[in-house]
Amino acid sequence: MLTPHDILKKYYGFDAFREPQESIITHAMQGKDTLALLPTGGGKSICFQIPALAIEGICIVVTPLIALMKDQVLQLRKRNIAAVAIFSGMSKSEIDITLDNCIYGAIKFLYVSPERLLTDIFLYRASQMKINFIAVDEAHCISQWGYDFRPSYLRIAEFRERMPAIPIIALTASATGHVIDDIQSKLLFNENNKIFKKSFFRENLSYVVYHEEDKIKRMIHIIKKIAGSTIVYLRNRKQCEDISRILNQNNITATYYHAGMSMVDRTTKQEHWIENKVQVMVATNAFGMGIDKPDVRLVLHLAPSESLEEYYQEAGRAGRDGKKAYAVMLYQDADTEELINRITNYIVAPDVVRNVYQAICNYLGIAMASGKDISYPFYIDEFNKNFDQPYYRTLRVLKILASQEYLIYDDNVFLAPRFQVLITAQQLYEFQVAQPSMDHFIKVLLRTYPGVFNHFVKIKYKELSHAARMTIDEVKLKFEYLHKSNIIEYLPMQDTPRITMLQDRMLERDMILDHSLLNWQHKQYQQRIYAIINFMTNNEQCRSENLLKYYDELDTFPCGKCDICLQYKHDVNFQKEVNKCIILISNLLREKRIEIHAYLEGMTKFQQQTTMTAIRILMDENKIKKTGSFIDLQK
Repeated sequence: MLTPHDILKKYYGFDAFREPQESIITHAMQGKDTLALLPTGGGKSICFQIPALAIEGICIVVTPLIALMKDQVLQLRKRNIAAVAIFSGMSKSEIDITLDNCIYGAIKFLYVSPERLLTDIFLYRASQMKINFIAVDEAHCISQWGYDFRPSYLRIAEFRERMPAIPIIALTASATGHVIDDIQSKLLFNENNKIFKKSFFRENLSYVVYHEEDKIKRMIHIIKKIAGSTIVYLRNRKQCEDISRILNQNNITATYYHAGMSMVDRTTKQEHWIENKVQVMVATNAFGMGIDKPDVRLVLHLAPSESLEEYYQEAGRAGRDGKKAYAVMLYQDADTEELINRITNYIVAPDVVRNVYQAICNYLGIAMASGKDISYPFYIDEFNKNFDQPYYRTLRVLKILASQEYLIYDDNVFLAPRFQVLITAQQLYEFQVAQPSMDHFIKVLLRTYPGVFNHFVKIKYKELSHAARMTIDEVKLKFEYLHKSNIIEYLPMQDTPRITMLQDRMLERDMILDHSLLNWQHKQYQQRIYAIINFMTNNEQCRSENLLKYYDELDTFPCGKCDICLQYKHDVNFQKEVNKCIILISNLLREKRIEIHAYLEGMTKFQQQTTMTAIRILMDENKIKKTGSFIDLQK
């Protein structure tokens, strides 16, 4: 078997691990439960992929979003690593074949949603697999304290109880102290578990917040000043299109991305941005998950996120190459008011939830006492128009119904057209003899897609039409004919948001809503809203410190490069005080080490700011070192 370093070089092309990847991998390979907290862009995937590749067996990866599954499977396959995923929209035969390949084939990674773990078919097939690890991505989803709680994640514990000897690797880029404790408890971590946490501090990233009345003008000025690839985040689809147009009118190449577009359009626009054909991507938060473009120089929020967790993840897409980058937020008083209004709008009366649920079922054509585990296309704009529902209320109800485990809504579903031969090679030959008009097309299929007798393959219409010397429409007609003749199973492209029912449709009076959970979620949402407002409006505390303290990193220093720190830096009086502190601290350290918290006790905010700035400068100059909460002279 290859060593972790061999695997890192062979499949990923790196010569060395980032800190603390190697320690995480070593601990996991000892069969111990592992929790890895790494910032966005910190290389979380390698922490479970390399142990899984180093040890015989298949790794089951639990992740909440189809887009994440598909992206990671694609990245693994590009590295010649066998990986598959099971998600809503796949046919029963596709799922069946995929699970068979996991049992009898050389598949190393199986990506699944948490909802699928306890289905009868999955439990039965999983018991036949040689599983080496259970990897839980986006592990914060298991905690009610987390900003993206998903009750279905609680099922992982029950799945694990059936396979207690299999170690778990849990990973997240955003977790407070409460969430960290919750993850370990809910995943039934064993006694030898260990938490690996890398500081959320980003050395190369400058956080900047401006209160700005003319946000458009300021945005254009900033983008022209900071050369390089840029993401502009908004919360409204139409605004994305409008801002993209405005940027282009101002000689800034831009495109836009949101969940209301077709997947073909989204993919094309995303590729243009990744290939630097356009400078700016204007997008809702539907964009960015799974995108690892290292040279993003600027992430600009033209509208605030709903939480510091979301903001940190979105801002963290800048500067992944380690070079200087900026995270800029522009806000007005109206943005603060809107955030506060969202706290009120977050509450939806139980009767409204039940009514919208029934309307959704009517729209989908689901009969009473049916629908469980079936996936349906769902056009939210059409639904809202037909049933006179406000967009944001429908979206909120969908989230409530998901949190209460009635259904799942995914607006980022794309399944390429695919097919598989259902009969034997001999039977197919006999069909060709009996149907000479299909002979040429079938021969082209067999030459183009080896393996179609064993599994589904994706169809590339353009390449196939060229090889068969037919139009794309003629190719599609041939597929449809073979499908109707029961020669193949042909699944045309799917590119629509989908709802998957987790329970059979029920009457309003039979719907049970957990009011305590709803109240808890509202309280947590309110706290997150006020945290992002504090981040925007607090003009005394270093932006980086503000973020880090939210994540329970208390031994922090002013970053020296955010707008607050730069404001202090240009203040002559502040600089004089900092210089005094540098001399004072240097003299004190010649006598004894200093415990930072005790030293800061009783100081004013201004004094604390000057002191911490002085300490940071001394550390940057390598004159002092920090051990825990103590500082000493560097020897």
